[in-house]
Amino acid sequence: MGKKTDKFRKNQENLIKLLGDLSQYMIVENLMKEPQNAVRAVGKLSGALKMYWAHSDKTLYPDMLKNNKTKTVAETFMKSCNPLKMDFDRYYAKWMMVKNIQSDNKGFLAETKKMIESLEKRFEVEANELFSVADKHAA
Repeated sequence: MGKKTDKFRKNQENLIKLLGDLSQYMIVENLMKEPQNAVRAVGKLSGALKMYWAHSDKTLYPDMLKNNKTKTVAETFMKSCNPLKMDFDRYYAKWMMVKNIQSDNKGFLAETKKMIESLEKRFEVEANELFSVADKHAA
């Protein structure tokens, strides 16, 4: 039998792969040659990320909030994710149009680098702390 968080870990692996797909457009030549593919990569990441966050909000966090041993950790992680969700929504809204990338490729590169780093850091902390606590105290 697997761990309670196996599905979340698997989804994170997919998200990390999608971050890798997006990172290939961190090279200006690739970005300017195929800006529509960068937009597609942002869109795929957005869809997967929104599903991941919705799944966490509907299953992982409610289960953890019911357990006194995991409640505080769940509350902390839920609260700390809200700014990242808002940042990603702004990022997505801004960079889902080819013309925006073409007119400000330096801005796209800077914001994409920051977003990738923020998401990677979040996934690492979730994997090492949140999921460990959830698995340790799973009912």
